[in-house]
Amino acid sequence: MGPGRFAGNVVFFVFSSVFYLSFFLAILAPFPIILAHLHRGRLFAVMASVINAALVFALSRWSGLAGYAVFTLATSWAVAELLRRRQTRSGSRNAAAAGSLFWLLIGSASLVLLVALSGVAVWSKLTNVAPWAELNKGLDWLGREMIAQAPHGTMDAADWAEQKEQILRNFPSTFMVAILLQCWVAMVLTLRVNPTRIRERLGIPASFQRLWKNPDFLVWPTIVAGFGAVVAGGLAADWCWNLLKVFLALYGLQGLAILSGIFDLWKLRGLVRLLAFFLVFALMLPLVLALGFFDLWFDFRAKFRQS
Repeated sequence: MGPGRFAGNVVFFVFSSVFYLSFFLAILAPFPIILAHLHRGRLFAVMASVINAALVFALSRWSGLAGYAVFTLATSWAVAELLRRRQTRSGSRNAAAAGSLFWLLIGSASLVLLVALSGVAVWSKLTNVAPWAELNKGLDWLGREMIAQAPHGTMDAADWAEQKEQILRNFPSTFMVAILLQCWVAMVLTLRVNPTRIRERLGIPASFQRLWKNPDFLVWPTIVAGFGAVVAGGLAADWCWNLLKVFLALYGLQGLAILSGIFDLWKLRGLVRLLAFFLVFALMLPLVLALGFFDLWFDFRAKFRQS
């Protein structure tokens, strides 16, 4: 085995767990497993997955392994398998490519969610513990720790009770949006690096990040969820708010694609482009969501190209 091949194997067998355990780079953890899957095949990817999972377990025990299984292994296998299965030798128009990107994301996120829910169901059955009750218990422990460490008089049990209620009410959408972002980053990074010329096999152009477009029908469940969040009450309103946030996350990705096209027209590159994205998201997130949502009627990318 040459030094280059040996170094590549080290990347596949170690870097996924290194990224995950680093916390700040955890969102990149699925990428080495996806590379192993596409470059070396399923058997090699299985070995890489097992070794990385063992390293995570050795350093963070069961809690770390559970998160790694969902947010890394399930994500990497869902994205890699869907990319392999959707490969085609024929080209594709931009509209078809944009639709393919949307369904790749939805398919991989749905698979990851199914794995997560199945894992929770099996764990609940084996331990005879209600997942929601366990989540409440974990938040109670977190609240006691935060109150103990907070400066005197800045936080009490009533403050944490209010925060805890908000966390529980928003937990479904927070969890689902986290899965969507994890799958989106894994998919975009893979298509950007383009291993085994996967992008050409899928008929997706190099400018794929500017093409993202949600299907037109998505606007109607978004409007219904928004209406329900405002008009409904109690549990129905909570579920409508959670659904609305998931739909808005998808429209945020479309707004990001529109911004990418604008920045390309302005020839923003490198650090300046990253800074521009950061400022827009930090200061004008509602604008990004509005760009994505109203793009169905106004086609902002075409208008910016004309101007």
